[in-house]
Amino acid sequence: MGQHSSPGAGPSGAVRSRLIRHIFIALLLDILAFTTILPILPRLLQAYQDDGGSPVLAWFIGSVNGFKAYLTGQPARAEADTVLVGGLLGSLFSLLQFLVAPAIGRLADRFGRRPVLLFCLAGNILASVVWLGSRRFEMFLVARVLAGLSEGNVQLSHAMIADITPPAGRSRGMAWVGIAFATGFTLGPPLGAYFASLDPTGPAGAQAWFGSAAPRMAPYPLAAVFTLVLLGLEFLYIYAYIPETIGLGDHTKADTTSATVPASVTPSATPSAETAAAIDVATESRIRDLEYIHLLYLFAFSGMEFTLPFLTFEKFRFTHMQQGQFLGLIGILSTIFQGAVVRRVAHRWGEKTMVSLGMLTCALGFVTIAFGAEPSAAVAAGHQSAGLPWGLYLAAVCLAITSATVVNCMTALVSILCSGGNRVAGVDLDTAETDAAWNARKGQVLGDFRSLGQLGRASGPVVACTIYWLKGSAFAYAVGSVYIAAVLMGFHFKIQQPQYAKPKTQ
Repeated sequence: MGQHSSPGAGPSGAVRSRLIRHIFIALLLDILAFTTILPILPRLLQAYQDDGGSPVLAWFIGSVNGFKAYLTGQPARAEADTVLVGGLLGSLFSLLQFLVAPAIGRLADRFGRRPVLLFCLAGNILASVVWLGSRRFEMFLVARVLAGLSEGNVQLSHAMIADITPPAGRSRGMAWVGIAFATGFTLGPPLGAYFASLDPTGPAGAQAWFGSAAPRMAPYPLAAVFTLVLLGLEFLYIYAYIPETIGLGDHTKADTTSATVPASVTPSATPSAETAAAIDVATESRIRDLEYIHLLYLFAFSGMEFTLPFLTFEKFRFTHMQQGQFLGLIGILSTIFQGAVVRRVAHRWGEKTMVSLGMLTCALGFVTIAFGAEPSAAVAAGHQSAGLPWGLYLAAVCLAITSATVVNCMTALVSILCSGGNRVAGVDLDTAETDAAWNARKGQVLGDFRSLGQLGRASGPVVACTIYWLKGSAFAYAVGSVYIAAVLMGFHFKIQQPQYAKPKTQ
């Protein structure tokens, strides 16, 4: 893949930039494939429901009805039931990620990032093949389970970037993961809706495309074919352009010397076993704190994010196109902020500062939605041209900043702790075994970190929707704002910014 710099310094800047670009392109293909199904999921579920032959889907809908009736005493509309079943499928996907992410991380440490990534991608391809052939809901459910168990691209992309970037450039590299996410979530859903529109009548309309094979395919099969093509291209791209990144370079000696060692203290060349053990315990504790904060944050953020389309439909009567435009606006703003701000200043301001900024704007965005995003009388009466309140636009900007900063910079913090960020003032670990041991666990640590985050994503929407149904949107978003502010306070007082030498050139 190119020339490497001297031992201990990691790959050269040109090689590193090229590798990050390849990782970005592969991840973008993956996110596009993942998001293709999102806009057509309600239509898919409605098609399976209309078919009437699925006891599993009937059980899902009956469970939703019973849950809502228990909480509110009012039966749900069929349309709302379909959306909520989609939400349950999303929670199932995140729950499976919670279960499998630690194993993926450990396997990547043992066998390498590249082979595990290709294996996970093969699982995703199989899931898409099953989806394409899922004439019944039960097979579609199997496809979603396979996809949930196979999705490893995100955490492995984080691990590969952590392998090839020094701590001072970690947040800059991680920002590319966020840019891939924002771009994928901006472009993927419209592409999925487009391919579904080419086949507007389901299996009957598919006859023109697939002939006699159409009756054996899922409703709206073109979207599944498009997903399969994207995943196939991703597999070939990774195979051709992305090498194994473990061992590509060791940055601890060149880039992680503490920036805050007091001049009066002379560092020891090799710390005692007791000192190294104490540093291990401290590092473990700091990583565990970040994992729990990640869980608590995503529990609230993903929950309120899930209710946002409900709010815009209920209060502003958004059409599907308007929903896509509004979410696309947040995605575009997030992409711009990550590319223009996070990549350039995170290593200067500190990752802790960026996470705090993101949580602060999240709390501001939620409270703005709660009290500053009320529709005008004209909008409430159904006049779409009356315009939207300023609060909704301000909330979009705030949530875009949140999406651009919190998770990526927290992931950078965790990876830095595995790359020499566990140093303490007065102790030089350049020659200690501690750094090598933590670097060897990088995939495991990042897998555990992602796992707890996915647990938050699985449970948050259920709780947020429950509060929304019982108390209304204003109460739900006000509670969300207070909750995020409390998480921010815990993060501020509990987490320290890791110290590392700033790069000589930017």
